[in-house]
Amino acid sequence: MEINEIYQKMFFALQNGGIHEVAKAAFSIMKMPVTIADASYIILALYPKIITGDSQWDSNEINQQVIAEAVIAYQDDHHWDTLHSAGGAVCIDWGYYQHSPRYAALLSRERKTVGSIAFLIGDIPKEDWHIAAVNIIAQAASIAITRHCANSDQLLTMKEAMMNALLSKNIHSQSEFTQMAELADFSVHTNYILAGVQQKITENKMFSNYIRTRLMNYFPHTLQLPQKNQLYLLMDGNGQKQKEKLFCSIADSLKDIDQLIIAFSDTFTDVFHLSTYKRQIDSLLELHEKKKLTASVLYYQDYSVDIMMDLLTSAIPEENLLHPVIQTLKNYDRAYNTDYLETLKIYIYSCYSKNDASEILGIHRNTLNYRLERIEELTQLPIKNARTAFHLLVSFYSMDNRK
Repeated sequence: MEINEIYQKMFFALQNGGIHEVAKAAFSIMKMPVTIADASYIILALYPKIITGDSQWDSNEINQQVIAEAVIAYQDDHHWDTLHSAGGAVCIDWGYYQHSPRYAALLSRERKTVGSIAFLIGDIPKEDWHIAAVNIIAQAASIAITRHCANSDQLLTMKEAMMNALLSKNIHSQSEFTQMAELADFSVHTNYILAGVQQKITENKMFSNYIRTRLMNYFPHTLQLPQKNQLYLLMDGNGQKQKEKLFCSIADSLKDIDQLIIAFSDTFTDVFHLSTYKRQIDSLLELHEKKKLTASVLYYQDYSVDIMMDLLTSAIPEENLLHPVIQTLKNYDRAYNTDYLETLKIYIYSCYSKNDASEILGIHRNTLNYRLERIEELTQLPIKNARTAFHLLVSFYSMDNRK
């Protein structure tokens, strides 16, 4: 194919549309499956829509995301460095499921990497004009991506600005809120929930961008605010379990699912109190780190007592916090080889359920009754008094926490 003809096809593609037209024109030139991705490896265009047998190309819809393992592997194998040093199109093995060769080119604009374009060669013989064509196509694709990213970046800036304005209480009326929401493409609802996503791979900026882009694709009409290694998303408060499933589908695609921790606030109706629910998210993520929780999805309603107890026990010295009966039973157990302190703790933790307590302790209910009677005799403690029970609950939590 003549170089002038290639330039003409790509020029018309840019005139007639964006990334999709460029990809379509690239396919008509190269006669090879083509994918155009941004710098986070989110696929922006994919042609043709056929089954190639290669999972990085095969997709049922445009904007399908490349799986995270491929992104990580691509970086680990230093292919970005290969593309940079080549300065244009190179032939590399970009496949991790089939070992067929590909052309790949880095898409750069004003010395900034904006994405990549690649062609699945398969059994098609390479021709002399192929690499020159790839360079021309890459030029057009970089222009198309730059236009696409400029619009996306403006919207992201607006979403972040609106979230910051809510947190700093700089939006003063519902009409002002509605007006900004329209500009930020944010859906106004009757109730809301705040989600926080913590990412453990903090040193990998490309991976961070990849995760954020995927989240925005899954939840388009939300507000987002990145801070350090966390991302906050304000969204509709309905369908929490469905949202959890979508978040988990991203986490499950990673090599190590512990790379992402997802936290949900309580549902709320007054969006002007957003800072309160951001504190819930921060408290949840801090608790996860401090207690080394195994769960990767956290709801504030499930851990609110733990958070409150943690704040209480960390603010008061242990000697002022523990109920005096704790030391009495500890001394008695040590002297007579009994287990009254543990029995009392499990009974309190079980909310006075003798069935539950005896099952946890592995003893007969009659044995439990005997122990509780002896504890009351030894301590003169009104176990079922609400204030006493609360003081004991805090004491035992403090002991377990510090242990």
